Amino acid sequence: MKTLYIECKAGVAGDMLMAALWDICEKQQQFTEKMNGLMEGLHVRLDKKLCGGIECAAAHVTIHGVSEESGGHSRQHDEHHEGEHAHHHHQHTSLGHIRDIIDGLDVSWRVKENAAKIYDMIAAAESRAHGTEAEQVHFHEVGALDAVADIVGVCYLMELIAPEHVVVSPINLGNGTVKTAHGVLPVPAPATAELVRGIPSYLSDTDMELCTPTGAALVRFFGNEFAKTPDMVIEKTGYGAGTRDTGGLNCVRCFLGESSEKDRTSEAAELSANVDDMTAEQLGYACGRLMEEGALDVFFTPVYMKKNRPAYMITCLCLPEKQAKFARLMLRYTSTFGVRARRCDRYCMDVSFFQRRTKYGTICVKKGNGYGIEKEKPEFEDVARLADEHKVAPSEIIK
Repeated sequence: MKTLYIECKAGVAGDMLMAALWDICEKQQQFTEKMNGLMEGLHVRLDKKLCGGIECAAAHVTIHGVSEESGGHSRQHDEHHEGEHAHHHHQHTSLGHIRDIIDGLDVSWRVKENAAKIYDMIAAAESRAHGTEAEQVHFHEVGALDAVADIVGVCYLMELIAPEHVVVSPINLGNGTVKTAHGVLPVPAPATAELVRGIPSYLSDTDMELCTPTGAALVRFFGNEFAKTPDMVIEKTGYGAGTRDTGGLNCVRCFLGESSEKDRTSEAAELSANVDDMTAEQLGYACGRLMEEGALDVFFTPVYMKKNRPAYMITCLCLPEKQAKFARLMLRYTSTFGVRARRCDRYCMDVSFFQRRTKYGTICVKKGNGYGIEKEKPEFEDVARLADEHKVAPSEIIK
């Protein structure tokens, strides 16, 4: 299985990831030619530089000859996103305008779709962090287009490299503070903290921001698994340099190679408890809270307890390292006085999403791949929406 491992020991930013992927791509000239013809005024250059004594690839993006940092903005790892309260003397652009730009690019529909979804993730994180609607978030124009170039570039490189499975290491967030349009904020910045929620990450002794919103959104979107280096035969290694001096090797490193199907297995903690005195509303609330906290799955099984009482067994699946956390949450949000725990193996297919056009409109389809098996399933919310709009049965939509 063609596997890509993204190592984020020095953090991750859009330009660093783009450079690392370019370093392992066999179609480097095709990539740069395509990127430099995408938008008026966009220029993308990739070259080599020494970083910590190691030769790394470096990405340089300018918009009409201006890079974001030369526009007077403090940006960690060459990247910074500003919300609607950014300084008034800069030009700004909206999320809707960004979507229009992406939609008009001369790239495949898959690259467009992935890029738009990633930018939506960033806008949603910014909106949650600053208490506004995603559509109301505005971005500094040079920074926004710079980020579009990084995001589209990474999406295009992922299409060219075409890994079957992507594993991402725990992310080094850095430490200290970062200067933003909203003032000096602690690391990780609020939007970044939203984007790494549920992803293994850590604060380090490096006193600067190492993970940017774009970097976090990219690895969150493309990562099938967040874990240590998988067992694989490494065929290529790519280094994507950052621009700052961190006192060490400041780069994102990518490994491309072959891993076996068994690497699709992962371990999970299975927590369970029986309750016979909770209402349906209370059970639903507990389930919602567990899922919000990052549970892999929560489900109820009807059981009979002592004294012939009908009851439910609550089962919560979570990552092994979060077992104690979810045991406490189950004790807090349910009526149980005890929680059982065991470890189990999970056999997981790689999951991706794509858009499918029907005569009634476009629906999102979930695709699974692994163990020599492929399967697809339309997202029922999309099917139901179109069925309601056109007054037809859901089965008509998915014919």
